[in-house]
Amino acid sequence: MDGFQLGTALDETLLTTVAQVTGGAYQQAGDAAALADSTRSIDLRLTTEKEPIELTAPFAAVALLLLTLGGLLGLRWHGRIV
Repeated sequence: MDGFQLGTALDETLLTTVAQVTGGAYQQAGDAAALADSTRSIDLRLTTEKEPIELTAPFAAVALLLLTLGGLLGLRWHGRIV
């Protein structure tokens, strides 16, 4: 970095655990050739998974907004909410 060499120590057990949890693989690359081999084996396809989304909160927020709007309009038109 900026003309200097840096020595770092990697926590290989942590990297292996992160790779397993995220569905990947940890590969140690000791030199440039090993790094090139490991980068060639990377699958670059985009994958998607369908997950159900909870929509209760947005519907409840819209309902609360409509109730508030109805109450304010009733108060303005008739001088009372009910």
